[in-house]
Amino acid sequence: MKHFSLMSCSLLLIFLALLLQSCREEPLVPPAAAPEAPSIAQIHQHFSTDGIADGKAKNPTFDWIIGVQGQAVNKSVSRRGGDAVVLTGNGTLSEKRKNVSGGGTYVHTDSNGTQIGSGTWDAEKLEDFKSYGPAPDSLGLPIGAWGGRAKMKILMHPTTPADSDFGKAKLEFDCLLGHFPGHKVEGFSLNVKHGHHFKERVSGSTRFIRHVAFQYFIGGSGEPDNKSAADNRDTIILRGQGTFNLLSKEATGGGTFVHVARGGAVVATGTWTATKVKDFKSYGVADPGLGLPAGSEGGKARLDVELLPTGGTTNHAKLEIECLVGEPPHHAFEGIELKVKEGPNFKKKVVGATLFVHQ
Repeated sequence: MKHFSLMSCSLLLIFLALLLQSCREEPLVPPAAAPEAPSIAQIHQHFSTDGIADGKAKNPTFDWIIGVQGQAVNKSVSRRGGDAVVLTGNGTLSEKRKNVSGGGTYVHTDSNGTQIGSGTWDAEKLEDFKSYGPAPDSLGLPIGAWGGRAKMKILMHPTTPADSDFGKAKLEFDCLLGHFPGHKVEGFSLNVKHGHHFKERVSGSTRFIRHVAFQYFIGGSGEPDNKSAADNRDTIILRGQGTFNLLSKEATGGGTFVHVARGGAVVATGTWTATKVKDFKSYGVADPGLGLPAGSEGGKARLDVELLPTGGTTNHAKLEIECLVGEPPHHAFEGIELKVKEGPNFKKKVVGATLFVHQ
């Protein structure tokens, strides 16, 4: 059994070619070829929100935005002297793992509105995130629009002498969607380490976008097979791709499989189809240095699937897909597991190359 760390990041880097090229995959032998790799346009398709209820996911990941385009600026005032700060920024946070990335810019003005300082800032550590829940469908916001409150430590980088004492700070901001406390005000509060406290929220427009819609990839052109073994040493080889939505629980797509006996003889070949997503545990977004497509994310998804052997009847099964991008548990392995309802249970990952891309 091969651990992902031994395979290096090269297996994941191949996915860049998978997504940026529209080349046809070589077929498994003997079943027909797996679906073609998607185009960039397909990756960024949108889902309908009709009939979606709140879903449950382990370790949900969110994009955060301070300064929604076309809406009010985010401005807070210091009660001491009347100075104000206007803040913008965006990034990603992981609720359970306390991970945060991103940053933005700020402008510092005096009580008369004259600019006296400006600079940039970086998010360093997520201290807390409280979800207020999804936005109502009636608002017509993008899929995954969410309310909540985030608290994070940031590092400010002034570009003017007036703010030379701006450095470490604590930032808190609220998005009033979902079921939020009645006393909350949209916007941000900023406490700079050396005594600058911008606590009075004048105006604000913030948003959280929960990662709920994903594409999944199991193998591809030039990739190693995703292979798992059963206790009797039979193996299963899977390829495929599709989508799932954690709120609607819908799953699409599928691919091909080959069931090989212990001695190497082919027992069955055929196709498989995803019918439902059970849950998804995120391991966080990919390090930009890997060169993967925007939205690449690691995690573990469990899907209900149907297997259709060539010349046979449909078998129900449970498919687990695991991708070791982000910050996976130390015991995790890249690849797939397949539990067929009537047996066998292919639970020993041999080798794999998978990827999730949030939409």
